[in-house]
Amino acid sequence: ETINMILRGKVDMAISFGPLGDPPVMVRSFNRGPICAILPPDHALATLETITLEALAAQRLVFMAEQFGIQLYINEMFREQQLAPLPAYQCNHFSTAAALVMSGLGIAFMTRPLARHLVERGDIVAIPIDHPLSYTATCHLVRSQGRRFTPAAEHLWKVLVNSMQSQSIWRE
Repeated sequence: ETINMILRGKVDMAISFGPLGDPPVMVRSFNRGPICAILPPDHALATLETITLEALAAQRLVFMAEQFGIQLYINEMFREQQLAPLPAYQCNHFSTAAALVMSGLGIAFMTRPLARHLVERGDIVAIPIDHPLSYTATCHLVRSQGRRFTPAAEHLWKVLVNSMQSQSIWRE
C-alpha cells in the first residue's frame, strides 16, 4: 500500500517495514532487527537470552493486523517452523499491543528500537526471537524516482536518512 501511494502521487515519501521486493521507487533500507518477543518483566520467560518460536507458540500472543510488515515476518517465521499459533488478540496499533503486554494479557512482537522507551522504563522486556529471519528485519525510507522534491521535502528526506543511519542497532 505504501508503494502504491507513492506511485499514485498521494504521498511524496514514506517509511515502510518489512520485505519490499523490487519496487519501482527509490529505497534506502536500514536493518532494525532483531524482532523481539515483548513480555512483562515478571513473565516466566522474561529471563531468557533468546526465545524459540516453539516456546512462543504455547503462549497467548498479540498479533498485529496482516498489513503490518512485522506481522509478515512473524507469520513467515512460524510457517517455516510449521507452527500455526492462533493469536489471543489482534490489533492495529503498537501502543495497544504494548498495553496488552503490560497488562499481562499476552506476548507481542516488536523490534527493540521500537520498544526501547518501554524497556528502559522497565515496563517490558524485549527478547530476540531465535530465528535467522528475525535478524533481517528491515525498515525502508521510500520515495518516487521520477518526482523532484521541493527544497523542504529534500531536506526532510536527508534528515530522515541521517536519523535512520545514526540509530544504533541493538545486538548482544
